[in-house]
Amino acid sequence: MPSYSIKGGDKAMIRNIVGRFHVGMSEAEVADAVVKKLAVYAPSNVISAVKRYAAQVHRANRKLYGRVMGGMNPKRPKCKPGECLLVIKGKRAVCRICGSVYRALGKNPRSRRNHEMKEYRLGSANFVFAPGFVKWAMNGYRGSRGKERENFVKMIYTGWSIPREAALGLLRGEFPHRVEGEAVVFSVPTGTLFNRRRR
Repeated sequence: MPSYSIKGGDKAMIRNIVGRFHVGMSEAEVADAVVKKLAVYAPSNVISAVKRYAAQVHRANRKLYGRVMGGMNPKRPKCKPGECLLVIKGKRAVCRICGSVYRALGKNPRSRRNHEMKEYRLGSANFVFAPGFVKWAMNGYRGSRGKERENFVKMIYTGWSIPREAALGLLRGEFPHRVEGEAVVFSVPTGTLFNRRRR
């Protein structure tokens, strides 16, 4: 089925609808909501084009919101060597925290040789059931703001002596976790086998 491109009038209508959604919503949620709002009964290629454009507009709105709320040149925290949390983007990796760019040593940056994972195990104690405590902290982190959020992060990284960035990623849902008996286990990319370079 041939691809479909959104025309000018339709673009304006989609932008108007997307602008009413909160920037905290995911792109997939916004795309589905736009299709539902328009009540689009059309071929799959038309629906896919509407979803793609709605996600593109929502992405641009989130970037604009970030620039307005955080300033044009927000200061980013600096990570200590070996503590960057990396996201693979093509042949490079970018730290979620400080924004540092890493160049892969090998030809395939997705291989294990270039992208090590460090596993953390949060065990239970006499009066603390780790799976329940982590779930409570994740819900509290999502429902709070500012210093309250930092308190939840601090409970995790001080309670189990893990890096703050690992605890932050866990509560944000960036690192998938699993429950093994009375322990919570999750893995974090360390980036130790990437060459760091300046932006």
